[in-house]
Amino acid sequence: TDPEKWGIFHADEAGNLIDVVEKPKEFVGDIANIGCMKLDARIFDIYEQIKISVRGEYELTDSLTLLAAQDKIAVLAVPDYWIPIGYPWHILDATEKFMKDVKTDIQGTVETNVTIKGQVVLPKSSIIKSGTYIEGNVLVGENTVIGPNAYLRESVVIGDECKVGFSVEVKNSVIGNGTQIPHLSYIGDSILGKNVNFAGGSIAANLRHDEAHVKTPIKGQMVDTGRKKLGAIIGDDVKLGAGSIIYPGRKIWPNKTTRPGEVVDKDILG
Repeated sequence: TDPEKWGIFHADEAGNLIDVVEKPKEFVGDIANIGCMKLDARIFDIYEQIKISVRGEYELTDSLTLLAAQDKIAVLAVPDYWIPIGYPWHILDATEKFMKDVKTDIQGTVETNVTIKGQVVLPKSSIIKSGTYIEGNVLVGENTVIGPNAYLRESVVIGDECKVGFSVEVKNSVIGNGTQIPHLSYIGDSILGKNVNFAGGSIAANLRHDEAHVKTPIKGQMVDTGRKKLGAIIGDDVKLGAGSIIYPGRKIWPNKTTRPGEVVDKDILG
């Protein structure tokens, strides 16, 4: 639906390639190049004919265009799914799809008074402490502690050596290795990198008051994420001050910090 963001296969009525147009300014088609190709050895002969592009690279797509002028190259639509990981929130798209197929495999410790409504993967070295409530599919890494009294819902992926502690709610999020969320926090529809300290009482809000799609700045332009709910995107080794409040769709670059009680209404850039 947004071909101007992709490399597009411009094809004829028979479905054969005419050329490849990178991020077309005018409509030439809506079949995006997902990078999956079956080619024979002729591509190496064509490769020797191409010139360095304006990006300073030898482009495989230029080879395809030259080859298409000599022979037929069929352009086929993907029959199942395609999930591009071009922007950070695409990680959530992929997680939501693949977590539907998770099957319970609990080898670690589950204390008494834990409620599980969904599929949970828990390795032997990890623990879910008493009072924790899980509704949705959750994938937990090695040496990770969940709870006590944590609340995990929808699709949640938590890495190795993590802590999701007392009165922490995590909804539909991906949390990197070594990240600590010790207590009294909410994280919704967010992506946290490695070794993040998500300080006590901090909030990653995920819904605008007007319930419109969340937009976020990319290279100086506001990009519509297409998501009604999107929380924070936090890079590796970020340290939040206690009680930080992060607006929907805001990004914090690696190694940055916030002050206690800071309201993050704009990206914190590197």
